[in-house]
Amino acid sequence: LPPVTNPPTGAEGRGVHWVRPELVAEVEFGSWTREGILRHPSFLGLREDKRADEVVRENGVGSLAQDRAESAAARHSAKPSRERQTTKPSRGQSRGNPTAATAVAARADELVIAGVRLTHPDRVLYPEQQVTKAALAEYYTTVADWILPHIVNRPLAVVRCPEGRVKNCFHQKHVSESLPDTIHGVRIREKNQARSEPDAVQITISDLAGLISLVQFGVLEIHPWGARTDNIERPDRLYFDLDPAPEVNWEQVIQAARELRALLDELGLESFVKTSGGKGLHVIVPIARRCDWNQAQAFTRAVAQRLARVAPQRYLATMSKSRRPGKIFIDYFRNARGATAIAPYSTRARSGAPVSTPLAWDELSPEIGPASYTVKNIPQRLAKLKRDPWEKLFITRQTISARVAARLGL
Repeated sequence: LPPVTNPPTGAEGRGVHWVRPELVAEVEFGSWTREGILRHPSFLGLREDKRADEVVRENGVGSLAQDRAESAAARHSAKPSRERQTTKPSRGQSRGNPTAATAVAARADELVIAGVRLTHPDRVLYPEQQVTKAALAEYYTTVADWILPHIVNRPLAVVRCPEGRVKNCFHQKHVSESLPDTIHGVRIREKNQARSEPDAVQITISDLAGLISLVQFGVLEIHPWGARTDNIERPDRLYFDLDPAPEVNWEQVIQAARELRALLDELGLESFVKTSGGKGLHVIVPIARRCDWNQAQAFTRAVAQRLARVAPQRYLATMSKSRRPGKIFIDYFRNARGATAIAPYSTRARSGAPVSTPLAWDELSPEIGPASYTVKNIPQRLAKLKRDPWEKLFITRQTISARVAARLGL
């Protein structure tokens, strides 16, 4: 018997050859159909770091009715505008208008923050720390000036956990009818999409109201593209995710980040570092919007491979499960069109309510781990900072020149 329910029959089932599910593939897709089939799937590569029996379908079954109810509440109070802001919000914008983010009690089970009606504000999203929906909204209100420049006017993929992180969580990147007007959409032609089909509409926001609306819908992770909505085909940020095997210690991850930075320095490129909020570190390279996605991925792949060749006993640039033990995977796959990376100052849907946190390079130390900063202590960190560790990121002007590409054999 075939190892699936409702197998294809008749002409569809003729000639089908059943195999054991032993390989794990990473696939980008638009959505699930009602029949449980992927819409517009695109093969990205094999994941040798995962076992087939670890893979489960993540979905939002049962959340539609809740979406509609929460959307109605959000629409009732939010400003009905779909116009996108095309300029970056300036640092200090929220502080200059403190009343814009003031929480106002609506009903006993509601709260209005930044003009957005927050339903069930006492719902616990992180049970270990008792972080509620209201507390998460307050966190984002506090760090709005720090996070908004990294997420506004970019296509977003989000991780939603409407009932909290330990219950059903699912990914979403497309705008649905249930979302309020404070959450906008940008039309994007996705891979393998038929010409007759309309462009997909992916999530974007433009201000604090949009950010709080994400909280209203149970978003615990925000993952932006490395490009802005006004030119999605030209990335302005490159990402390297340093992902250590379980037995690799934190000092080795720090060393990897420093060696990657040194290599980028040799190529004439300035880089910035942040904790992932998970296991490793992310190194970000801002670039002028001159190269396309194929060029961006070719460059980051060449950098990752160069580092892996220099120290093959410590690094690898492929998703090889058999070669992974004791090494750090230099993940450059986040530089493909449609790929995303966790935003600076975004929370993670993990125990401890960790936050992906930008650091100055001289802050890297064994005392600061990948999940040291959380919703609870980030506000105190920001209040004590004398300067933004990423203050140069938005003013850095650099490109992947022909000379740089040639040095990497491109």
